[in-house]
Amino acid sequence: MPTSIQRSVEEIRLIFPAVRESEIIFDLDRAQKDFCRETRILETVSTTLTLPGKCIFNLPATFNSLYRIDFFDTSNKPLYMQDLAIRYTIGEGKISFFSVDGTDMTSMPSNIGYVYLVFNARPSALTIITSTWSVDDEYIEGVVATVYKQYFAKYPTKTVTPQGVVESLNFTAVGYYKEEARKAEAKAKKYRTLKDTSPVKVINYQTGGAYTMPKPVNQTP
Repeated sequence: MPTSIQRSVEEIRLIFPAVRESEIIFDLDRAQKDFCRETRILETVSTTLTLPGKCIFNLPATFNSLYRIDFFDTSNKPLYMQDLAIRYTIGEGKISFFSVDGTDMTSMPSNIGYVYLVFNARPSALTIITSTWSVDDEYIEGVVATVYKQYFAKYPTKTVTPQGVVESLNFTAVGYYKEEARKAEAKAKKYRTLKDTSPVKVINYQTGGAYTMPKPVNQTP
């Protein structure tokens, strides 16, 4: 079950009671978007199902940025874009394929059976107190740490000193939460590089140093 942001908002307000709830929610939303864009943790696979007679496809509604494109023939054998002599552009919610030699294309090459777009998805917007996180629970504290880092640098908090209670910016806390946010991003990036999101069992190219790279389909041993 998705986790609500309510607890995070309430915990932030315990330290920063003067900050409006709407401001906290706005900053949590921005922090989650930045975290997902930086780590690409919401990596998703989409299949272009209808290839015949098409070379322009609508991008998924949650599309944020493209990670890679996987091409396969009808036997699930990987194909390579350079061998197919095609390129692509992305714009206005569509991905368009075209020939590298400038020849007009009305459909994809006939030897392509499947095309998978591996993309970074947008997280769901956080707009109200009952909004739910898009990231897994293990990364929530890292996202929230970004907001704490901003607030401790922006809003004075009370600290007990030998001279009494003083109100000042807490840069020690800024450094602490900056490191917590960094560790969460590093953990998410490590997880992303270890998982294979392709629906077809092929070698994961993003971990190239750990595996033997396959030869192009038109290259003899």
